[in-house]
Amino acid sequence: MSTAASKPNGPLAQAAAARPLSHNAAYVTGIDGLRAIAVATVVAFHLGMSGIPGGFIGVDVFFVISGFVVATSALNYPYTDFWEFLSGFYARRIRRIMPALLACLAVTFVMMGLFVPPAWLSQINDLTGVAAAFGLSNVILALNADTYFSPRAEFNPFTHTWSLGVEEQFYLLFPALGAIWIWSKRQQRRQLTLPVVLVATGLASLFLAAELTTSAPRLAFYMVFTRWWELGAGVLLAITAKQWNPRLKAMAGAGRSGIALTGLILLLWSLMAADPSRFPYPWALPPVIATCLLIAAVTAWPQGALSAVLSTKPATYIGSRSYSIYLWHWPVFVILRWTWGFEDLNQRMAGLVITLVAAELSYRIVERPFRRSTGTGTRGALKIVLAGIASAVAVAALGSAIFFFKPHVLLSATRDRATWFPSEPLSGGHCAARRERITGPAEAPRRVTLACPAQDAKATLFTLGDSHAGAYTPLLGGIAADGQLSVEIYGAPGCPMFRLNRPYAIGNSSCAAYNRASMLDVHRRAKAGDLVFLPSLRMPRIADQWGELDATAQHEQSEATAARPQALEEAVTFLRPLIDRGVRVIIELPKPVFPSPPFRCMDWFNRSNPVCLGGFSINRTDYQDKSAPARDSIRALQTALPGLIVWDPLPSLCATDTCHAFAESGKPMFFDGDHLSRYGNAILLPAFRALLANLRDKAP
Repeated sequence: MSTAASKPNGPLAQAAAARPLSHNAAYVTGIDGLRAIAVATVVAFHLGMSGIPGGFIGVDVFFVISGFVVATSALNYPYTDFWEFLSGFYARRIRRIMPALLACLAVTFVMMGLFVPPAWLSQINDLTGVAAAFGLSNVILALNADTYFSPRAEFNPFTHTWSLGVEEQFYLLFPALGAIWIWSKRQQRRQLTLPVVLVATGLASLFLAAELTTSAPRLAFYMVFTRWWELGAGVLLAITAKQWNPRLKAMAGAGRSGIALTGLILLLWSLMAADPSRFPYPWALPPVIATCLLIAAVTAWPQGALSAVLSTKPATYIGSRSYSIYLWHWPVFVILRWTWGFEDLNQRMAGLVITLVAAELSYRIVERPFRRSTGTGTRGALKIVLAGIASAVAVAALGSAIFFFKPHVLLSATRDRATWFPSEPLSGGHCAARRERITGPAEAPRRVTLACPAQDAKATLFTLGDSHAGAYTPLLGGIAADGQLSVEIYGAPGCPMFRLNRPYAIGNSSCAAYNRASMLDVHRRAKAGDLVFLPSLRMPRIADQWGELDATAQHEQSEATAARPQALEEAVTFLRPLIDRGVRVIIELPKPVFPSPPFRCMDWFNRSNPVCLGGFSINRTDYQDKSAPARDSIRALQTALPGLIVWDPLPSLCATDTCHAFAESGKPMFFDGDHLSRYGNAILLPAFRALLANLRDKAP
């Protein structure tokens, strides 16, 4: 760089001071066509189109394109020093990414506040949305959610922002590459420094992705360190363009066709065959390689056949709006899933139309205007960066406020938390039981304590189970408030305690570890006169919170008949020493299950949702048939353990030939298809009190 160029008042500095920040590298229409392919595959995948089961690889195409375009624009942009490079880079990135993202987040926050009730399905939605304003939603999803392909991801309108989080974290790391680039340009004999750094860090990232894909799939999927190699591939392609571009331009027609065809075949193969369980490694490799080949082809041969196809008006139209389409399609689909429905073809086509309209408005009103110049020079760039940060804070504050005041703005009937949500204890005769979550060492698993603060309870009621144990919190709080017992609740969702159709050695290993730790802790702490209560889901669901289960899923829940003797032996091994010690053990017979989740079907905006068509009742005969294996196993366990107490909640919940999820008063006894509501707990509390009183009367 010349001396004049390096001085603040040199000709380059003077030009930079007057240069608008909207500078772009040479525009390649074929790359817009590639963007169109990427966003079309993602949207088609989310629409549930069976023809392209690997449509999620469109995000990997975006990563490579982003790395290439960002590097081409930033590293070829004239600058006077590193600070101008840095401020200009972030100003351009903020203007490109933030306005449309924040507008989408703000609208989605409002829709969430109005229409989406709090539940397991929406448990981390608010945190994900607020984090998305700062480019951190991928971290929240990696640490708190299930995988990208799980039901909770499908009901989180901010799930798709994980990829933007990866990109924004890439932008934080990119200036280091820029610094190496600036340094290597000044050291003419060291031009290979940046490519070597990219190859080394890319291979390390790919190795980490390979290791974590099986051992920690959420981290592998969502985190920037396991996706760096994809973005880095695009950067490497950009910084080596001067080497490969002339060679490709000189290539004969057969070679050109071979490169383009190989890229297309790899991309098509990825769309047809990508395995979600082995992603990002190895199945992100084919689309990344394919995208690199296709970018090289359209860049080197802008007049070629591939470029001609990718430069057609429909392709460039969709490609130019691909960011807005990507931003809006997922919140639209998810809000429909929570309200009108997103199951049949008409609903999905309506979702697509709404997406395209929202994307067009976003592109014209928000995205395109903000991409134009709003400042000049380093000072103007810094103003843009500060304005972007302030806007992100404002939108995050809006989302936080909406979620904080959600009970007051929610249009759903579930805003009546005292009736619907089984999270707070019921009051009793002596006190309002205090709820305290206790996290002990590894040998003492997490538990919730319910007890009267000023009452010395005579005994402890240990409750062990899955989410159904937690759903008994109101009832158990009422028992604790009576002053006779303190209550300890051990529970992990999806981890039934003695389901009795299979031992813990079969199935979820983390559940087995938690349940064994819970059992050992109870063995260590329980004394004569204490009680152990074992509520869990022991019969197959008809539906889950996200919809009706198919016959295969229901069959799997009731399977493992051959393993029942081993499961019974395991239960006897654990329970007999407790009973012999004078601990009274109560096991719950199955409660009714229902085809539709009441909390998702009680409002004018969701009653027609296909998930609600199954209704809220089950014939008593059907219930007896579905619960028969579990009831038989419990009776067999009682035969092996004569001191075992069996409690049947059915008479309080179902007094006729048809069991209903709602009481005659119209209030819900069940929150979803099988978990009790808080009102349902109130219905059962007298019967459970009577059971405990009877046990006290019979005590020696």
